[in-house]
Amino acid sequence: FGSAMQAQYTYRHATVDREESGSLLGLTPGDAGLLRRTGDIHQGEIRYAFMFGRAHQLTPALVYTREDLQGRAMSAEGYELKLRYALRAGAMGAVVEGAIGRSLHDERNPIFGRTEADTRYAVSATLLYRTPFGWEPFGYRRWSLFATVGYTAARSNISFYSASIFGTGLGLSTEF
Repeated sequence: FGSAMQAQYTYRHATVDREESGSLLGLTPGDAGLLRRTGDIHQGEIRYAFMFGRAHQLTPALVYTREDLQGRAMSAEGYELKLRYALRAGAMGAVVEGAIGRSLHDERNPIFGRTEADTRYAVSATLLYRTPFGWEPFGYRRWSLFATVGYTAARSNISFYSASIFGTGLGLSTEF
């Protein structure tokens, strides 16, 4: 509608054909049913891009996720706040992102005896080099080399679900 606001909705249906969560622990059928991971995942995101000059962009975003799964201990509602800074300066570009989020599951996990609650953190940085070294394969100029590094951590009140990931990457990208 002529503004820098963007909205996005994503729907996914997850199916686990042979759900066996908790089967080796002697759970009752009712408790095992709390762990079913088949269901619907809804996610909505609203973001607004603020431009500063021609080269700087700051984009805050709010994300809401609803995992409506058959197992109520696996179903969850979550919120996430993101912030992205992008710089486009000639042939070089950079994107730095950060996020913090929280999710709360619907019911008690029958294995661990408590309702799962998670806090998530993420940070990443990407550098882009457009049309590197002036190369124009087949006369095509809209491509870039990029390098990225990122870290994500999830802290849960059930230590089994706490995790962290550190990743790096190098690649090629193209614009259409």
